[in-house]
Amino acid sequence: MSVELSEMCKGVQPCVVEPCSYLVAFSGVLTLRFRGFPPQLVGLKERMLVDYQGLVKEGPGSLWPKSTLGALVDGKRLDREALKVLQELCAKGEERLKSMALQLPVDVLSLVFYENRALERRFQTTSLPLVPQGAGARDVSAPAEEQLKRSDDTQLETLEESYWEKASKDGNREPHYRSPHPGTTLVWDYGKLEIDAVQKLLKELQVFRQEVMKALPGYYVFFDEGALHVTIRGMQ
Repeated sequence: MSVELSEMCKGVQPCVVEPCSYLVAFSGVLTLRFRGFPPQLVGLKERMLVDYQGLVKEGPGSLWPKSTLGALVDGKRLDREALKVLQELCAKGEERLKSMALQLPVDVLSLVFYENRALERRFQTTSLPLVPQGAGARDVSAPAEEQLKRSDDTQLETLEESYWEKASKDGNREPHYRSPHPGTTLVWDYGKLEIDAVQKLLKELQVFRQEVMKALPGYYVFFDEGALHVTIRGMQ
């Protein structure tokens, strides 16, 4: 599949994604949210769906662009007060992200055959470059309104009064991400990039991580920086 997908990616222009906030996802998972998938990546996802009839149904984790940062340790659960603390830290982090106004260049995607869901352990990673259409072309188009709304609505749900029930659900603790569970996925692998804008984001993520660990010691594990990614589409 990687050969055909690599050819498909050559028809996709380099583009940008914009980190905009943190949120507490279901089961207390800490997540970095992006404004929405840019048109180039939406087009790629649509072509994949048409050309690869055997793809698994797209999971909720790639319907809007996000990066999973950390999970509760096994045996921990958020109470209402802990959720409030996290939401306050997310709001502070969102203000920092807004002031940074980062546009992160997406030039290469990765097809990853992984051993665990955090992508910290991998069997193989294949780089799939996006090819500029014209000299130095990069599509900096904003996400479509549908993409923006989907991402925004996800965050708004986490701020509802009743959301604690979802944030405190069982599941998706550290073993979910780090125990063996082989699979294949298409991602933007940003954790190892040396690009200035990405390095600024990684420093901000370190600040957020330290704030969480200080406020709620012993609650969270954070995934290896080099494994951080945005899922474009699960493959199997």
